[in-house]
Amino acid sequence: MTVLHYANYSNGWVIEQTEGDDAPCQSWMLLPAENLWHVGIRGTLYIVAMLYMFIGIAIGSDAFMCSIEVITSKKRMVVRWDEERQERVEKEVLVWNETVANLTLMALGSSAPEILLAVAETLFTLGQEAQDGLGTFTIIGSAAFNLLLITAICVVAVPTGTMKHIKELGVFALTSAWSIFAYVWMLIVLSVFSPQEVEPWEAWTTLAFFPVMVLTAYAQDNGWWVYRCKRTSVDAMQSQVNVRVVGQRKNSTMHGMSRELGALEKERAMRQRVFINLEHPNSPHEKRFRHAAVRSMMGGRKTHVMSSTKANKLAQLEAARTKMVKVQTEEELIGKFTFGSPSYSVLESAGVLEIEVLFHRFMPQLQKGKVVANGSDTGNGKLTPIENETAFNERSEFGVVSVEYETREGSGKFDKDFKYTNGTLTFNENEYKKTISISIINDFQYEADTDFYVLLKNPGGGGTGDPSITRVTIIDDDEPGEFQFDEPHYYADPKSGTVTFTVLRQKGCDGSVTIEYSTIDGTARGGDKINKNTAFIRTSGTLVFKHNETSKSISVHVNKEMQGSKNFVMTLRNPSLGAKIGDNGAAMANLTTDDLAERIAEILDDDDEEEITWGGQIASAMTLECEKDDNGIDIPLKWYDYLMHFISFLWKVIFACLPPTKLWGAWPTFVTSLLAIGVLTVFVQQLGHLLGCVISLKPAVAGITIIALGTSLPDTFASRTAALHDEHADAAIGNVTGSNSVNVFLGLGLPWVMSSCYAVHHNQKFLVPTDNLILSVVIFTIVGTVCIIVLLMRRKVFGGELGGGALNKYLTATFLALLWVIYIVVASVKAYYPDSFAF
Repeated sequence: MTVLHYANYSNGWVIEQTEGDDAPCQSWMLLPAENLWHVGIRGTLYIVAMLYMFIGIAIGSDAFMCSIEVITSKKRMVVRWDEERQERVEKEVLVWNETVANLTLMALGSSAPEILLAVAETLFTLGQEAQDGLGTFTIIGSAAFNLLLITAICVVAVPTGTMKHIKELGVFALTSAWSIFAYVWMLIVLSVFSPQEVEPWEAWTTLAFFPVMVLTAYAQDNGWWVYRCKRTSVDAMQSQVNVRVVGQRKNSTMHGMSRELGALEKERAMRQRVFINLEHPNSPHEKRFRHAAVRSMMGGRKTHVMSSTKANKLAQLEAARTKMVKVQTEEELIGKFTFGSPSYSVLESAGVLEIEVLFHRFMPQLQKGKVVANGSDTGNGKLTPIENETAFNERSEFGVVSVEYETREGSGKFDKDFKYTNGTLTFNENEYKKTISISIINDFQYEADTDFYVLLKNPGGGGTGDPSITRVTIIDDDEPGEFQFDEPHYYADPKSGTVTFTVLRQKGCDGSVTIEYSTIDGTARGGDKINKNTAFIRTSGTLVFKHNETSKSISVHVNKEMQGSKNFVMTLRNPSLGAKIGDNGAAMANLTTDDLAERIAEILDDDDEEEITWGGQIASAMTLECEKDDNGIDIPLKWYDYLMHFISFLWKVIFACLPPTKLWGAWPTFVTSLLAIGVLTVFVQQLGHLLGCVISLKPAVAGITIIALGTSLPDTFASRTAALHDEHADAAIGNVTGSNSVNVFLGLGLPWVMSSCYAVHHNQKFLVPTDNLILSVVIFTIVGTVCIIVLLMRRKVFGGELGGGALNKYLTATFLALLWVIYIVVASVKAYYPDSFAF
């Protein structure tokens, strides 16, 4: 049967004749009477146009990713507690968590074409009869291409004999589970809950899985799934050690626990663990082992777990020492001289330490709930002494008494750490407390904590009780400082032939300290003197910082006749006792024959995206520039460089007109580039339908092949480059599973939400054809699971997911490529022969 189709234009009519049920191709992109052209010409033009659109999408995605990199690279200053240094330190950290950034903005950047294609197609088909959509099958096809073919390419891209493994295996395992679950969820929605229909709650649940996935990945990245051992509170340990800390420096700002108090709390914690071990000698110390494991998993400094034998020995010593000290009652202490505490601690900067000496002619009586002071009754419910004469012990038979005292050296020495002090204390009748003052010497030089002793002797009119000897610990509070270079990179002066490094002394400048330095060869080779084979003179030595000195310079002579661009490293090591090396403990020296200012400007122009302006973007888009090798020499351009510049010139200029990334934190670039990619995906969607109409290519096949490959090509090259140059496999394949999950939860979640809500508003149902979709999802789920199992087996057997010997890596790549071919063939056969499979 012949059917005539009319198309009305402003200057006339176009009448098309078709046979049977065939309908002419329809699109707002069609030229008048375009359907009358030869099928071969139209198919070729559509393919060429689609490829050209893919080039534009790739360039637009690059601009989009540049904006994302600027956004996610923003940093802020945070103050954290450093367990190793036992102090609060300021550190610059990324505003965006790396895992969150990879699963949100980065994944959106790599998946933007597929997601926008599905959204655009949904907007064009709202309210129309349900058909197989290019967007849905592009998402599934891209997932198969990314997981199977890109992984296969990355496996063989690593040089033979080299293995690379995924560093963040926990996050990879979690996102892998989510990626498989995403497609299982599609099956559940379309074949179990509401077959061939998507209800609003199912659509919203699909979209809600995206933030849930991000949250769980963030939790895994931060170790929230591992039990954290609670720290023993200071209050619980306070009763175990009787120490008074006096002489804390006034007018000093304390950020958290000071280094001195931190040292004391460490000692208390150790004693507390000794008591626990004594009470439970057969305990496996599960909490301590778990705490060590958690710190290791969290990337922190590994905690040494004390053996049970050593703990028991410490417990025995502590028990023996405790037994030697007889606890005396009030009755036994009457008539005896004692110190107020068995031990004291004092800061070196305090200047004076005051120690109490008590004569127990009577003991203060304790009364609960009342304080009598200046005639007031507070009734605060505390145990407080009543300091009036009626509270004195009436049995006292002692009048005026005296006792001598004297300081003795320990690790602390006379006239170096403290002043020798002795004398006699005389207690008049009814006096029971006197104070000894001992001068503490502050030398402004960092040293280990020292101690000395004060003893009571020759009592007159009484005896000595316990404690009659007290130990005084002088806590050194001098800050020798932290050493680091002021810059991570330095550049040689070509005129003087030297590189000058500046070493800063920060966070304290007390006393005289030393630190060693030395050069390490990089791409530049050093020697004892300058000649044609050496780029610089190897240098090493010791810097001496006097009290209050904060900076020193190191000069290294370099070869002014050297050719190319080379570098070497200057390192700091072995600081004096108490001093530390900061984050910039090593610096790179860059040697080049180019003019210094031009070279630095070139590096900054290449690396700093924020310095690009509108004019710079357009000039760069119009210019074909040579790349440089490791020595800074231009690499000659090839013929295909000119060809690709000519083909992509229009897209380069168009996207160069987007706002530069330096404006408003790159958010204008983010929005405008996303909109531009969305416009291009609309053209791709229309071209895909026209191509399918001309050559009878089913949308279910076009989506998983041509369009999926076109949108995934930029990711293919990026992953291969990452596999070659990155130390680990995370950047190459670690983000594939995350992107696949994002494709489903956003790429299908958003269209489903729009379509289901539109259908509910019009009292309709949102129907989804499942004849081809379910089989495609089932096959992908199977091959995707097999792929992940293969990667994990390679990690177990060969030590890494990527690379290895020539035989095993090519076998792996061939197997993964074969899985992809099987997926394409099965899905295509189902599309053209619906009855060939039972699904």
